[in-house]
Amino acid sequence: MRELMHALRALALLLLIAAILFIISQVAHVVSLAYAVHPLLGYFVLVAVLVAIALLVIFPIVRLFSLSPALSLPAETSGPKHSAYMQSLAARLQRNSLTRHLAISAADPASIDAALAILDRAATEKIVGIAKATFLSTALSQNGKLDAFIVLVAQARLIWRVACVYNQRPHPRELLRLYTNVGASVLAAAEFEDTELLETQLESLFVEILGQNLPMVNRVLSLVLGSATQGAGNALLTLRVGLIAKGYCAARSKADLSAIRRSAAIQTVPLFAGILKDCVARFGGAVLRAVKRTGVATAKAATQSAKANSARAVQDAADAGKKLSDIVTQVGSHVARRIGGVTQLGKDKLRLP
Repeated sequence: MRELMHALRALALLLLIAAILFIISQVAHVVSLAYAVHPLLGYFVLVAVLVAIALLVIFPIVRLFSLSPALSLPAETSGPKHSAYMQSLAARLQRNSLTRHLAISAADPASIDAALAILDRAATEKIVGIAKATFLSTALSQNGKLDAFIVLVAQARLIWRVACVYNQRPHPRELLRLYTNVGASVLAAAEFEDTELLETQLESLFVEILGQNLPMVNRVLSLVLGSATQGAGNALLTLRVGLIAKGYCAARSKADLSAIRRSAAIQTVPLFAGILKDCVARFGGAVLRAVKRTGVATAKAATQSAKANSARAVQDAADAGKKLSDIVTQVGSHVARRIGGVTQLGKDKLRLP
């Protein structure tokens, strides 16, 4: 059993290293493309990418390690160790900005449970919010490499924000597990393939949301489904990482990885359903508005084209009439000159002796 755990840890570490190498390769690829355009542009892109990674990825990780370590959970549920743990937990909750207004006492377990419930709700709101942002961002990006960077930034910041809610960071071993999950999510986001189950669920949601407007967007529905499926998959991965981080930070007893994963899986189902419904409604509404705007613009263009063609036809007819009038005038003048010439000739002949 111990050998299996060592093998799993080694595999997790390799997976994390693979994700880091993947990010480095993508950064090098982007910088090389910019450098091919102009060397100065390449240096500028390199600095910009490094600054972005430092601010969006490394900074949250450093801030995470600056938080207080998680309290050591005793194995027993009573006795001196448990009492000391409850006092430390009550003191930490009293310092937390979200629960300092409550009357928390180590002698009153109900007050501690009420404070932890507030933190649980706050953490869940942050997790759902970041999962929704990941859905919409990766659904619109249409680029697997960009999706990988979006997922990396979102999940790195998510772990930090969840830890800030509880004002404590997980154990380093638990952090390694969390960031291994982040690495797996990054690799999955880069090579995400549509799943039949997600497409079926999303298609039914689109039909429900678009309703009678569905024929209007039927031609682009397959493209929309592909984008939404990719966004939904990345949102699901982000939601799972966030719930596992919440399980580590909010553990009421000795942390058990399998129990935390089971709890995260149970919480995922209703939360993911709500995320799907909300994001598909936003995404489908945006597509519908875009299609309507395109239809209105096309109709206006057709009307303006018809008006322009009609005005052009009237102008052409007027020009043709003017040309015909000029021709008739010229012919009349020519005939008049000929007649005048003949008349003058007749008069000259009559004057002859």
